[in-house]
Order: sequence, then C-alpha cells, then structure tokens
Amino acid sequence: VYGTLLTANGNLKELNLMAFCGILLNISLNIILIPKFNGLGAAYASLATQLLTAVIQVALVQYIFRFKVTLFFTAQFRASMTTGVVKAVYFALFILYQQ
Repeated sequence: VYGTLLTANGNLKELNLMAFCGILLNISLNIILIPKFNGLGAAYASLATQLLTAVIQVALVQYIFRFKVTLFFTAQFRASMTTGVVKAVYFALFILYQQ
C-alpha cells in the first residue's frame, strides 16, 4: 500500500533508492547466512530485507505526506509486522523440522 502511494505521488527516485538498499542488504545477508544455514539462511535474509523495506516505505510516507502517527496506525503497523514475523518463524520451523 505504501509503495503504491509513493509511486502514485511520483516518488520513484526514493523507491528506487530503497529497493537498491534492499538488494544490497539481501545479497550481503545471503552471502553470510546461506553457507551456515542453507535455505533457512536465505529465508532469514529475505525476512530482514522485507522488514527493512517495509519500515523505510512507512517512514517515507510519514515524511512526505506528514501523516500523524496515531495509536491506531501504530497498532495496525505493529500487527502487520508481527503477523509477517510469525509467518516467517512458522515457515522456518516447518522447513527446519522437515530435514
């Protein structure tokens, strides 16, 4: 949703910079984590990258549009991040115990 809002507003430069940072982080984490954790390391690298880019998108929207951070917004954002982390941990445990 935030990426769509930024795209519609014409903030492609900021989105491209964020995506580039995400690429660098993902490649770096993959180089570090895959040799030690195999596929699970790749999953952790992807999770970290997705979380970082999501947080950056929310921060950009807050900065550009000057949205007020309300209790509802904070709770909604935390719930969304928590759901993503729980799904990733469940998937990681599922993969881990399949071996």
